[in-house]
Amino acid sequence: MIDRQFLHDIPRRITDSGDAIISPDQTADLAFIIERGTAKNTHTGKTFGPNTLLLPLELLALENYRSRIIAATPCAVICCPRQLLQKTLAAEDRLTWPLSRSLAGDIMRRQGVSAA
Repeated sequence: MIDRQFLHDIPRRITDSGDAIISPDQTADLAFIIERGTAKNTHTGKTFGPNTLLLPLELLALENYRSRIIAATPCAVICCPRQLLQKTLAAEDRLTWPLSRSLAGDIMRRQGVSAA
């Protein structure tokens, strides 16, 4: 299970307002979780607050992020390696990771986004 203890030793990045947290074409090898502050998707205008995993569908389904997320306020962002997330989820049930990726891919395809 992913809990506060799991996240305790994972590196954080501190951002100023306006700084990019996720950029288009950035490799989706890190999961980004807002710990403090708020962030915004520049395309949709959606705002994200503390304890939010940013762009979970893109993280799971794509090799590179497609969206741009910027810090709307100063933020502390947990930067969790995708392999660590995969290992932790697989420890609970070995099918969790492949099923999650498959479902995310299906949702992205329905939204008209190709994995290429």
